[in-house]
Amino acid sequence: MNGFYSKHKIAPTANEKKVLDRPEGILKGLETISIADSCYLKEKHGRLVLYANLQVNSLDLVYKGRIKVTSFYPMITVWGHLSHVNFIVELSADAGNGRLGALHKFLIESFDGLDIEVRGLWPFNRLVKVLIEAATMCYKGFIKTQIENQVKLYINQELASFTFPILYKESLDSVSLSSDPDFPPKDFQMNHRNSDF
Repeated sequence: MNGFYSKHKIAPTANEKKVLDRPEGILKGLETISIADSCYLKEKHGRLVLYANLQVNSLDLVYKGRIKVTSFYPMITVWGHLSHVNFIVELSADAGNGRLGALHKFLIESFDGLDIEVRGLWPFNRLVKVLIEAATMCYKGFIKTQIENQVKLYINQELASFTFPILYKESLDSVSLSSDPDFPPKDFQMNHRNSDF
């Protein structure tokens, strides 16, 4: 991901701003994704379904962009650090060609250790930080839902042009590591705790 920096063309007479580039940003820490609980890959109705319960430890986000404050457009930088995120992803793709990917579930189970710092709004940087932290504590469920909805939208847009690498059906049929009665022998289930994904 390349960030959230944006350039704006400002028309002073109409007090309008036109976005020339989409904002850019930096997201670090995705290499810390690991399996938190059971995951499985199975074939269902001609589609491969992947279910994963994952966690990310130490996620950093830097957002740079311009915002409107009265008649000014200051450049702000928002730095955020999240110590731990646990989430569930379920997606599927056509079992034959790996296309037509669809996200069925993206659920944030928990997130902890949120730290936010804002720069560029001097002398209001600390006030904005306190307001954001208070809003995060008071509206944690609302914020979680909004993030889930945005991530779902983004992932579904990306999946539309993505092709999953699919093994031969015979190879998939020969994999049967599950002893769970909910998953027939054709299913593949992983139960590695804290292993690399």
